[in-house]
Amino acid sequence: MNTPPAEGRPITLSSLLWLGVLATNAVLLAILVLRPPAPAIAAPPSAPPLPVISVNTDATNVAGVLAALSTGDSATLTAAGVSLDVVRQLRAVRAFARFLALARGGGDGNPEGTDYWRNLAPPRHAQRAEYEVAERELEAAVTAAFGELSLFKSPDTRHAFLSAAKRDQIRRIESDYAEMEQEISRLSGGIELESDREKKRLLERGKARDIDAALTPAERVQAELRVSTSAQSVIHSFGDIIASEEEFRALWNLQREFDERYRISGKRTAEELSAQTRAQRELEDRFRDIVGNDRWAAVLRGSDDDFRTLRTLSARLGLPEATPEQVQALRANCGAQAVAINQDPFLSPHQRSAQLVDLAVRAKAELHLKLGSEAATAYIHQSQWVSLLQSGNAFTTDARQLPAGTARPTGNSSGVYQLPAKTPK
Repeated sequence: MNTPPAEGRPITLSSLLWLGVLATNAVLLAILVLRPPAPAIAAPPSAPPLPVISVNTDATNVAGVLAALSTGDSATLTAAGVSLDVVRQLRAVRAFARFLALARGGGDGNPEGTDYWRNLAPPRHAQRAEYEVAERELEAAVTAAFGELSLFKSPDTRHAFLSAAKRDQIRRIESDYAEMEQEISRLSGGIELESDREKKRLLERGKARDIDAALTPAERVQAELRVSTSAQSVIHSFGDIIASEEEFRALWNLQREFDERYRISGKRTAEELSAQTRAQRELEDRFRDIVGNDRWAAVLRGSDDDFRTLRTLSARLGLPEATPEQVQALRANCGAQAVAINQDPFLSPHQRSAQLVDLAVRAKAELHLKLGSEAATAYIHQSQWVSLLQSGNAFTTDARQLPAGTARPTGNSSGVYQLPAKTPK
């Protein structure tokens, strides 16, 4: 098994093919530069004469260009008439060749005649460092030749409001701190100590300080609105349903206040957890007040695993477009019935459980009617609410119906909340 000498991100096949094409073009370019010019062909009398590009092909110049191609001497290539764009492309090819040589040097298995059953030794720190340097050089060469094109990670769209030079500066800061954090993880040997966590916290503060220093006051405001943790949380949760920048800022301010108040590192006491739970519920209720019930329901659907499963099944099996909404309505109806059963003070625990199990049987039959056997089986297997009913537990899809003091699950992606059983009178 090939193991590159670094823990960096592997180049994709498409990137290899693309750079391979680039290398081929570079070779063709060298041939064109060194080839003697063909005799000029006289143009028809009625056509204007075509420009003829002359290339100095004396022995000294040819030898110099060949040497420049082998060493990457930009000045000699430029003097020979090679354009700056092509010189940059050649430099990218050379950087790729160096990177590929290091990647291949990671080992192709145990050589013949050695103890093939033994694990290969992990790459040494010096090898990893050399690989990472080659990766950065390749990234820089490709960017210089073709603009902001990343081979190793997705393009940085977070800082699109900044100039290209400023984006590059921020990218270098983030890359430097990421390398330092990786080094801390490497030295930990997989066992992270409190001292390791403290080092990472110091790095995080240092990175924030360096990025802050690189930005103007106006850019800092835009960065807070676009790339801060609070902004990304709002963008991820609400996305396209936000109607205006004013509405976005209102949501962002609420999220930012919550994040700043409850950004607590280390273990938290039961009182602190309880206070955060209450604040989280209040925050979501204030979000609902801003966007309204209909759009809040859309937010919940967007993060609802059940709804995503239904849309996938409907698309694959050609079910009617309204099927996901119909099944969600069935789930909500079953949830309301489960709440009523759970709150009935005259039912014994055994009676309550039996009624909830019976509700599960009826719900499964309805799911088979709406989805068909194959889709219903897949959906039931993945849905939490059916599983809860089958085990005799009640649920709700409205977190506001959770009893006061009950912890609202953070990051719940199912849209389903289990209810504690009522104590009979």
